[in-house]
Amino acid sequence: MNLINVFRAAGDDKQARTLLDRLDTECNPARPTQVCILMSQRGMQFARDGRYREALAANDASLVAAAAAQLPASERWDVWLARGQILIALDRCEEAAAFMREHAPKFSGVFLQAIAIVAASADTWAARREDASDYVERLRRCMEDVRLMGWTNYMTGIPLVVSQLWSDALEHDIERDFIVAAIRRRRLVPPVRYNPAWPWPVRVRVLGHVDIECDDAPVRVAGKAQLKPLELLKILVMSPHHRVDERQVERWLWPESAEDAAKAALEVAIHRLRKLLRCDEAVRVAGGKLHLSPEHVWVDAAAFEDWLDYAQRQLDAQPKVPAADLLAERLFGDYRGQLFGDDSPTPWSIGPRERLHNKFLQLAGGLGRFHEVHQDWARAGAVYERGLAQDQLAEDFYRGLIRCQIARNEPAAALHTFRRCRDVLSVVLGVVPAPATRALVAKIAGAGA
Repeated sequence: MNLINVFRAAGDDKQARTLLDRLDTECNPARPTQVCILMSQRGMQFARDGRYREALAANDASLVAAAAAQLPASERWDVWLARGQILIALDRCEEAAAFMREHAPKFSGVFLQAIAIVAASADTWAARREDASDYVERLRRCMEDVRLMGWTNYMTGIPLVVSQLWSDALEHDIERDFIVAAIRRRRLVPPVRYNPAWPWPVRVRVLGHVDIECDDAPVRVAGKAQLKPLELLKILVMSPHHRVDERQVERWLWPESAEDAAKAALEVAIHRLRKLLRCDEAVRVAGGKLHLSPEHVWVDAAAFEDWLDYAQRQLDAQPKVPAADLLAERLFGDYRGQLFGDDSPTPWSIGPRERLHNKFLQLAGGLGRFHEVHQDWARAGAVYERGLAQDQLAEDFYRGLIRCQIARNEPAAALHTFRRCRDVLSVVLGVVPAPATRALVAKIAGAGA
């Protein structure tokens, strides 16, 4: 049993399952101690796989065998601890906490600490489920206890629950150093695909310009040998679900090469990209397709687009002004610029770049109009100005800003904004402002100056 725990702590589930199979074939039903051990380990494996009802049934069998063998409390501790975790995963949190506290008086030292933490975790998970106002404070106290105990293998039976609790803790800057180290040691999978607070092995930022981080350390990209790997990374970043056909990549990157030569060049580029990202698992090849691993790579553009869809739904639901302010802060804070920044457009980057930029414009414009409806001209004007800082050709933002300035009885400022719009459109696009823009300032003295 000790070997199984060692393999699990190292993240080697395959070896753990092999040992379970051996126990299964070697177990003697007439020896309840063996049955207790086997069923306990089987239950934990079921729990780790997310099969919680089967896990609870195995745990029941383990407890029955432990009673038949008249095992002392010290030898039932891990079975009881496992039961508490399984009940939490089944959202039977009150039952889990009561069960843990029922058996707590039988123990002392680290055994009692672990039981108390699982009971507190049950209370914390229930608070999260109920969206309780004290959830973050409960989480803070619970994680402090986990850190003080040094419990890196905290609730290994239910990694999905632990990942969510630790993800929430990181978002609120709770015990970050301890949790990050534990996540990396246990190689936990993030509960949310694009959670920026998670300690991703690889982070790729492509909004505004391209930056790469490995384990939070910047990666320097330079040299001719890294040009094709970097182009390959950009293709993977912009592709739907970060997945793309190998043959398509070959046609994009080596359009004039023979098929065999392009295939060989792609293999070299994949090898160099993995080396650049310092993570062999980051780029996967299967079934003729390449894709970035969602467990290992975070991409700012994908995270931002995912959030944009959520933010648009929030805005459509007509939030309170403070909530709208938060949406604006994140919108302008996260959008550092267009996809791939000033890089020359390519046939495979134009569409994704325009799609993402248009979503940005849509939300920014919606936030400006939201404040206009509330006649909060200062807030609306500030949104439009920040939008223009990202896209000086967004004529709709000029019109919004002019409306706000007219509403605030600032004709000189409105005229200045109109002339600014006129000059930018003339120089960059060679066009004049739209009739709707000109109509806004037609009645202001000096508009034609």
